[in-house]
Amino acid sequence: MEQNFYTSFINNDRIEICSGLFSVATIINCDFYIKIQIDGYSDAFFNYYDFKAISNYLAMTLSGKQSVKKQQKRLNTKDNEEKLQIDDLHANWLSLINKVDEEVLAVHKMNLHSTGFKKYTNMEELGKVKLIFLPEFYNNKFLVQDAKKYRAANIAFNNIDYLIHRKINFDMSFYTVHQYFNSVLIDHLTNPTNQTDIDYFSELIKEKNISEDIFAPIVELDHHYRLDNIFKYCENWMCLFSDNGKTYRALNKTLMNLPPQISEDIVCQLPKYHLHKPLTERLKFLLYFLSNEPYHQRIYRNSSSEQIRKAFKLYCEHFNQKITYATTKIYDFLLFLDDYRSEYNGNIVDLTKRAIKWHNENLMDFDNFTDFSYTGNLDEKTAQPPIPLPVNDNIRFLSTAKEIIDEGRLMRHCVATYIDQAITGQSFLFHIDFNGEKATAEIDRYGVIRQIKGVENKHNIACDYGMLVFNEWCKKFRNNINPFKYLTVDYKPF
Repeated sequence: MEQNFYTSFINNDRIEICSGLFSVATIINCDFYIKIQIDGYSDAFFNYYDFKAISNYLAMTLSGKQSVKKQQKRLNTKDNEEKLQIDDLHANWLSLINKVDEEVLAVHKMNLHSTGFKKYTNMEELGKVKLIFLPEFYNNKFLVQDAKKYRAANIAFNNIDYLIHRKINFDMSFYTVHQYFNSVLIDHLTNPTNQTDIDYFSELIKEKNISEDIFAPIVELDHHYRLDNIFKYCENWMCLFSDNGKTYRALNKTLMNLPPQISEDIVCQLPKYHLHKPLTERLKFLLYFLSNEPYHQRIYRNSSSEQIRKAFKLYCEHFNQKITYATTKIYDFLLFLDDYRSEYNGNIVDLTKRAIKWHNENLMDFDNFTDFSYTGNLDEKTAQPPIPLPVNDNIRFLSTAKEIIDEGRLMRHCVATYIDQAITGQSFLFHIDFNGEKATAEIDRYGVIRQIKGVENKHNIACDYGMLVFNEWCKKFRNNINPFKYLTVDYKPF
């Protein structure tokens, strides 16, 4: 295992990291956030307590591990992850944050605790600007109190651009809004006196006598995303999670007692529903929001945590899996149940037993199928994605109906039921081969990864590899069609 050695020393409000052979990094205490510069140029912004993100950023940047190709190469060769050793970095970092106001640190600590559950897989997830980095945030004592007390408040503040976008129902995509929002925060952090984009465009209109209609989109964004307006939305942050813009008892109790380890993305789906009772238990919360299928929603929402655990235990025993209540495992469990599409009015335990029986019978019948009752032309081509296919020897696009049927037979799951969607371009299907394991991936027409499953819908290393490859490919896909960041599409599992 290769190791790179650096030394660090603290100099007033900054930590200097240097090596005689490589770049120089500087960790700067900016009063309300940590900023990192590489050779004096590359800026990234961090929570004071997110030492893991800071370490990852330094390791990936100073050792040149930013490209996904190098990540894939390490995965391919099963090499241990290279480590960047920086002498005294942790001690110097602790000395740095000891100089920060205690109230600011309390907000940062709760913010990281509230929203730090996702794993960092690429550079884009590191160093994002947050509202808690702005001095103006601490001028509002009520926002500070809520940020120190409620997980849901921190999730609202970290995703305020998305929640405003949803509330206002902009015609433009969230991707555009998100880019504009980030530019507003970064401009304010780096140069608070700098002229804003909207001021520039207003002057340009006057000078050139240009129609204001040309700049209508940015004018509309500026109306809602000026800092003073953003903080007004923050003052009523609970309303942003409501389906009708008004708070109510079940929602308020849910937000004030948000279960632990619920991701930001899931919590931000609250405005889709009007809660009829508080959701303060994690498993019940996940079942409420992770399933988009209508078949068993009544059963999911009326299940107790004890019933859910018992049903999940049956599911894990069926697949001979260790019982862990990770969100991804619960999601797979719901996909498994949703695959059983018969009406049923019992409880979730009996539903699980029926789903297990149905899948067993389905797999037995599967061996006897030659074409899955498909009456179309087996040589019919599937629709091509709007961008070039991944250039990867481990990834193969399923380009005909026959290839999809063969995939289903090989993988022992129901991917063959997706033929019509693949031909019409609603889904794009891929086969993955990696280190002796196989998986099938489905990408929807919006460039969103719907699912990646191994043989008999089980999880394996090929699924992890596929997620790594398609995360990068799907970003290019979504940029091509300029989609929403949070887009939920109804679908049926393999």
